[in-house]
Amino acid sequence: MTFRIAPGEQPRTFRLEGELDVAETEAFLEGIGDVSGSGDVVLELGDLAFIDSSGVRALLVLADRLQPDGTLILRNAGPAVQRVFDLVALEATRPGIRIENPTEDQRRT
Repeated sequence: MTFRIAPGEQPRTFRLEGELDVAETEAFLEGIGDVSGSGDVVLELGDLAFIDSSGVRALLVLADRLQPDGTLILRNAGPAVQRVFDLVALEATRPGIRIENPTEDQRRT
């Protein structure tokens, strides 16, 4: 599956599609570009099918780039991606990262 990154509808928002793995982390970080300065960055993950430890590491690098004034917001992760986030306790152990996923009831509407 091919990895793609595209600008979202809002500034500093990006949509990720495919698989973020060791082969794609450089393309991911290059695709995001320079996000220095204050402000949050939002990654829409609804179409991200897979992430491995290298992909998680790339998210951590991006979150570090946003510090001290910005937060990396990971939105709408699917079950497989969310499972990885839960296994590594991504949000609980890392300041500057927030995970936003709709509840099951919100997904049905």
